[in-house]
Amino acid sequence: MYVVMTEMNENLRYEAKVFVESLISKIKLIRVEKGVTSDELAISIGYQTEEYVKIEEGSKSLTLSDFFKVCDALNVDPRDILKSITGVS
Repeated sequence: MYVVMTEMNENLRYEAKVFVESLISKIKLIRVEKGVTSDELAISIGYQTEEYVKIEEGSKSLTLSDFFKVCDALNVDPRDILKSITGVS
């Protein structure tokens, strides 16, 4: 039983990691498509540029609150980003 649970936990962690990486990649793609620099986006959400760059690099976690701030700053509906990476409509 423990082995099965451990394997499930590892699978969930992997899936969560892939989801977050996809989410950050999509945000970066939208940012670049809109011609917004990482510095401009960082300032608009109240971060130092270095802090925001760490999010895009994956070395700093993207909180749910920050996700919504980023979506607002990029003028994009958070649901559209989530739909695009999950395939759920």
